Amino acid sequence: MSTSKIKPASSCKTQLLLAAVMWTLVGCGLLGFGLKWLIGSNSKWMLLLLLAAVIVGGAKGHFILRKSAQRTIQRIQTRGDGTCIFGVFSIWQWLLVGVMMTGGRFLRTSGLTDDLLGALYASIGAALIIGSLHFWKSRLSYQ
Repeated sequence: MSTSKIKPASSCKTQLLLAAVMWTLVGCGLLGFGLKWLIGSNSKWMLLLLLAAVIVGGAKGHFILRKSAQRTIQRIQTRGDGTCIFGVFSIWQWLLVGVMMTGGRFLRTSGLTDDLLGALYASIGAALIIGSLHFWKSRLSYQ
């Protein structure tokens, strides 16, 4: 039996949509938890930390994650239609997801105060949301 019969193949448009949805949902989740912890901390630094989270997240999303998103978009388009949907991200990107999930678990048990943990999560979430805009733009303009 050929593996092509059981491979979950998809089009480029579907893979771009999957990448956009994944980055957006993870970003919203991280931003939501970050805001919950930051606001719930009642820290006197809350507004400053929130502002810093937005600025840092925006800069990371624009300057760093934009490049990562563009590489992934190029990879998806180069692979073409009919490729495995799990190949939407490279093996290294999937490994990075695992490392980041482990890092998040470590941070939550590290003893960081809720305001600092919230600001960190909020900035990462904002960066992912901004980075996801490149996937959305590519998906919407894809022929």
